[in-house]
Amino acid sequence: MLIQDKGTTSIGLVHEALDGALRRQLDISIALQQARIDPELLTSPHSRVSAAAFSRLWVALSDLLDDEFFGIDSHPMRRGSFRLMCQSSIDCESLEQALRRILAFLRLVLDDIHGELRLEDDSAVIVIHDKGIERRLFSYGTWLILVHGLLCWLGNRRIPIKELCFRPNRPLDDSDYRMRFCEEIQFGAPVTMIRFDRIFLSLKVVQNKASLSTFLKESPASLLVKYRNEDSI
Repeated sequence: MLIQDKGTTSIGLVHEALDGALRRQLDISIALQQARIDPELLTSPHSRVSAAAFSRLWVALSDLLDDEFFGIDSHPMRRGSFRLMCQSSIDCESLEQALRRILAFLRLVLDDIHGELRLEDDSAVIVIHDKGIERRLFSYGTWLILVHGLLCWLGNRRIPIKELCFRPNRPLDDSDYRMRFCEEIQFGAPVTMIRFDRIFLSLKVVQNKASLSTFLKESPASLLVKYRNEDSI
């Protein structure tokens, strides 16, 4: 995995990532070994792991579960789905066209949640629908990393998030979400949504098939680190 360790991930998020495999009674020791995460850290609530280690864990669990969405949706995001999503958006003219295609792709793949793009004056809003059932915070966060991260890469720049709301209540440690998305987050909100400047949707897709090959080799590390919140403390 081609990445420099910028920032860390809480052990709480590691537990969230492992939950799907544990509920299926799968052996997570191999995934932890491949991620080079010491199993003893799981019993230390204040431990943190490198971004690179969490990225390796994501890959290892994707292989173990045949699911790139950690086994947290009713329908698995089969191995290779993210590659297909990237390939389906790489030939779009604008980020708006790419975003609409990404949202349509994920709606086909996942059952429990899907995103809707709303254009409101000078803002673009992505609302995550969940069939009226509050999902795990980790589910919404993972979905947003995939969508926001890919959109940033397609435009070759970070798209700052102006507003972020989650339906679930604030976790004991919300540092992972503040570091990745934005500093001010509303938890316990009526809906899960993000807002950013609409002008970004008019940007051209600047990536191509050659750069896609490199991006896929670096993913999901680049989604976790490269386009994270630069203003995070």
